[in-house]
Amino acid sequence: MRRLRVLAIVIAIVSLGGTAWAYWGALGSGVGTAQTGALNPPTTVTVPATSTGTVHVTWTASTGTPLPTGYRVTRVLDSTDASAVACDGPVTGTACDDQSVPDGSYHYTVTAVYRSWTATSAASSSVVVQTPTQLAFTAQPSTTTASSAITPGVAVTVKDAAGAAVPAAGIQVAVALGTNPSDGTLSGTLTATTNSSGVASFGNLSIDKASVGYTLTASSGSLVGAISGSFTVTAAAAARFVITSQPVSGTASTSATLGPITVARQDAYGNPVNAPAGGAAVNLTSSSSGARFAATSGGAAVSSITFPAGTSSTTFYYGDTTVGPPTITASGALTSATQTETITPAAATRLVFTTAPVSGTAAQTAVLGPITVQTQDAFGNPVNAPVGGRTVNLASDSTGTKLFAASLNGPGITSVTIPAGSSSTTFFYGDTKAGTPTITASSTGLTNASQLDTITAAAPGKLCLAPSSSLVCVAPLTLPKNATSSLYVVLHDQWENVATATSTITVTLSSTNGTIPSGMTIAAGQSNGVFSFKPPNGSATGIITATASPLTGVTVNYTAN
Repeated sequence: MRRLRVLAIVIAIVSLGGTAWAYWGALGSGVGTAQTGALNPPTTVTVPATSTGTVHVTWTASTGTPLPTGYRVTRVLDSTDASAVACDGPVTGTACDDQSVPDGSYHYTVTAVYRSWTATSAASSSVVVQTPTQLAFTAQPSTTTASSAITPGVAVTVKDAAGAAVPAAGIQVAVALGTNPSDGTLSGTLTATTNSSGVASFGNLSIDKASVGYTLTASSGSLVGAISGSFTVTAAAAARFVITSQPVSGTASTSATLGPITVARQDAYGNPVNAPAGGAAVNLTSSSSGARFAATSGGAAVSSITFPAGTSSTTFYYGDTTVGPPTITASGALTSATQTETITPAAATRLVFTTAPVSGTAAQTAVLGPITVQTQDAFGNPVNAPVGGRTVNLASDSTGTKLFAASLNGPGITSVTIPAGSSSTTFFYGDTKAGTPTITASSTGLTNASQLDTITAAAPGKLCLAPSSSLVCVAPLTLPKNATSSLYVVLHDQWENVATATSTITVTLSSTNGTIPSGMTIAAGQSNGVFSFKPPNGSATGIITATASPLTGVTVNYTAN
């Protein structure tokens, strides 16, 4: 048997983008070649036109036999043809992300790998890689009116380190106030996302406070922020009056000396607004009837003042005779302004009875009241007593027995004290004399207070005789001789005041000498009754008696002349 030794030599020749071929050589008889298959390169290598550091590479898988076991991705710098491996390790799929790519312009190739065989694709189109590092205002804010949208809108662009715009979409950018000279508030949509050109647009920004020198800031994560150019916010149209000074306080007075009080013209956002040419008027009123306004301290009374042209505020002064918290109002073509002031009493000047005059029946105890006496200033405002209180002396012009007391039916006093911190005190009054006594309250340094009270008779308690219709009781009586006289039985209370019957009173009459009826009546509501009496002829004396139970009767001697 013939032995044949064969040496097999395999030579593989692969050209970029070409077909893989295999050859065998043999020692022995005959020489032959054979094509066993092809490793084809991937196709349609695709990259985006721009990227911000991570390049997404895709391709179409190789076809034919054998199929590749993976792919190598190569990044090539356009300006130098320097290449670098992209996407670590062989990629088994048909896409990869090349991360942390430096700024520049690149193209990519993808090589199919099968064992030691390779097949490289055609180059992709170029991708420009730009890394965003900073922001810049590319549409600056401009002068605007308070709380109105800045027009045209503000724009912020993403840029690289060289200052070139980076067309990166989806980056969130926030704006805020930078320089804020009037403590304004920035309103509107304060966060926007960049479009495909790398621009974030802000179309409805506004600031409420007027001032010069505002700036905006822009920020986005780790990117270097930006500051806009300065711009101005002007006041909107005048909308309201505002009293900008603190509330005033002072004593009651007929002069306007409290102030100056400042009233301003403002827009709806609190910005001062100057008056137009010719000025602007504002009317002044108060809830108090004792109010007075003046343009200057102590000046003539006014009911309005004027904002001079080109100014946003003016001043006035206030006075009031009434104690309390009056509300003053500045009104006119704009929304009104109000403020509550404080008016305290002036110095005490007088005493005043603040309760109505009292009336009651005669008594020896103080039962009428309480009567209130008060310390007041010249305008009728109550004034509190100083530390230690204020002594008030009490008096009456009654000729009867009069009595003052600090409490109902209390012991007699001649003065009362207004306690410290209070403006008034009370007392009670009693009097045995029917009439209209004047009571007086006095205190050092103050004008007296006086009041006319009314004292009526108490219940009937006894009888007396009067020789005439004057009802003045007389004892003894002197009567004319041989003549009939009209005598009056008069009802008295226990203090000799003429009293009134509350029901019919029957009076029994008698005389030791002369002609007299046996009796008479005093009707309810009457204070006396009359009867006829005739002494005997010639000089005579006698006794007349009148009785009416349970009243005390009367016995009167008479003489007829």
